[in-house]
Formats: sequence, structure tokens, C-alpha cells
Amino acid sequence: MDKYSDKKKQKTIPKADTSNIAKGLMLTAVISGYILGPLLVLGGGGWWLYKTYDTSKIIPAVLLILAFIVSNGLIITRAKKMAISFAEKTTPTKSDKQKNDMGKNKNGWRA
Repeated sequence: MDKYSDKKKQKTIPKADTSNIAKGLMLTAVISGYILGPLLVLGGGGWWLYKTYDTSKIIPAVLLILAFIVSNGLIITRAKKMAISFAEKTTPTKSDKQKNDMGKNKNGWRA
């Protein structure tokens, strides 16, 4: 009998919260839109220009590179906004600090 076969010591995996799963799927959809939107608009527009007006092959390539730059810019700005909102939500306020300090003496120890 090895140390992993004891059922008393095994921990169960907690069930996933469905709201967290939904938020993760929503974030995935938003980021996919940020990537696919510029690629379809600029890349598709470049391809259409190339096929319709028989333009140089450099135009679709430049528009495709521009689409990557735009999509990365969208993702970075979204990540900054999310980081700022997360920091605001997790920063303790003065009232939270006072609640935590209740019962402490001048040395910082609880009585």
C-alpha cells in the first residue's frame, strides 16, 4: 500500500463556480473579437483591393501587419483597464483598515 492509496488523506477538488467560468468565456470572446475584428476588416479589405483592383501584393501585407498592431493595441489597453479596476477593487479603504486594526494595542498585537 503506497502513500497515495489512502482515501482518508485524499482531498477532493472543489467544484468550479459557474460565474467564474462564464466570465472566463466572456473574456475569451472579447479578446477573440479584438484579434479577429481588425484582421477581418483590414486584412479582408487588403485582399479585396488586391483581387478587385489588381493592386500590388504589398498592400494586403501592409494592411495585415497594421491589423496585428491594432489588435495588439486593443488587447494591451483592455489589459491595462482590467488591471486598474482590479487594483481599485482590491485596495483596502480606510474603513477596512480601521476594522482590521480594532483590538490591537500600540505595538500592533491583538489583546
